[in-house]
Amino acid sequence: MKAIWLSLVLILSLGAWAPTLHAQGSAQDDPELSQEERIVISENARKKIPLLVERFRAGMGATRDDASQVERVVRNDLDYSGLFRVTTISLVDSGAVGSGFDALVRASTAIENGRVVLRGELLSLPDLNPVFLRDYRAAAKDYREVAHRFSDDIVLYLTGQQGISRTSIAFVLKQGRSKEIYTVDYDGHNLRAVTNNGSINLSPRFSKDGKRIAYASYLQGDADIYVMDLSNGQNTCWVKGPGVQSSPAWSVQNHLAYGNTSGSQSGIYVANGAGNKGSRLTRGGGINTSPSWSPDGRRMAHTSDRSGNPQIYTMDAEGGNARRLTFSGKWNDLPSWSPDGARIAYASRQDGVFRIFSIDASGLGKPKQLTFGPGSDENPSWAPDSRHLVFSSSRGGTRGLYILNVDTGIVRSLVVGKGDASSPDWSAVRPD
Repeated sequence: MKAIWLSLVLILSLGAWAPTLHAQGSAQDDPELSQEERIVISENARKKIPLLVERFRAGMGATRDDASQVERVVRNDLDYSGLFRVTTISLVDSGAVGSGFDALVRASTAIENGRVVLRGELLSLPDLNPVFLRDYRAAAKDYREVAHRFSDDIVLYLTGQQGISRTSIAFVLKQGRSKEIYTVDYDGHNLRAVTNNGSINLSPRFSKDGKRIAYASYLQGDADIYVMDLSNGQNTCWVKGPGVQSSPAWSVQNHLAYGNTSGSQSGIYVANGAGNKGSRLTRGGGINTSPSWSPDGRRMAHTSDRSGNPQIYTMDAEGGNARRLTFSGKWNDLPSWSPDGARIAYASRQDGVFRIFSIDASGLGKPKQLTFGPGSDENPSWAPDSRHLVFSSSRGGTRGLYILNVDTGIVRSLVVGKGDASSPDWSAVRPD
């Protein structure tokens, strides 16, 4: 039994088991905040804020199509958040604003010296008092970026919550016999290759600042841990044998935890720099893999079969005070600790297929089932807002990636039909 579990863990922890997803919706089309007081209209994310969006105007050098493109991205961002009930109108004046809406979004798009300039404004209703007025600039081809920045500011000012429009998801895409690392924007746009080495590359994980991706690769024989600097493409071997390295995970302190399997031994280690010998955190028998740090880097969730079956455990960053978290189900794996520290998502086998569950990080309360198929749902990873999860699933026939709004239960497709996509990891918000 243990030999079978060992072989399965090597497959699962290295990402080969990440399934495919099918969505109930499709991928959407397409600042530094000052000391202005943020207004919070609603504290209940489940109650949507009624929001008016005025048709974006075309300014100097821009066409109506230019303005419409930017407007479409903003509207889709706001809809994707699940926080707003968006109504689009042609024109608003002080005498035409009726009741029933909390705020008005107004903007114009201009092209200046090859750069797009979005002047975005948020006004409270019905008095039309300005909440903020800001200019967003980028290269003309990066119009989606200025739209995302505006959207995230709207989310922040109206809810007090961090928007997720300027985030990316790293994942594994199978191409023939190789598996390469890719990234894609949270809304399914801007698919980009990170690796192109023709090898088997697995388990990509963003650093907490989003500037690097750690991953496991068989590039030089047994799997080692590599780190890719996304700013310059520099690739560094961070952890090299003996044995097979898997499942890297960054802490907020930039410590890199990972699984190591050598012979019949399998444990979790942590390395504090490239080339440094990792320190072992787990002791005793059993297979230990799939580490996931708490937001403060003081504890770690992981999978262990020390009780006989794979279950989710937590332990201190130094490896002490281990505690079993899951007791329901005979196979629970691939934990992901939410950025707000409150919950841990994981994959649980139910009637021969996997479903995504979450449990309070303290271990109190019952697990909550989040996905219901069809197909098998695995590899959960939280968005920075702790309200969305990306996961992989086989519900579409081939493996794909999907995003779940945990509050509403709505599932949207992210990467489907481009080959087997698996092992997603959600980045932090890109800085301005």
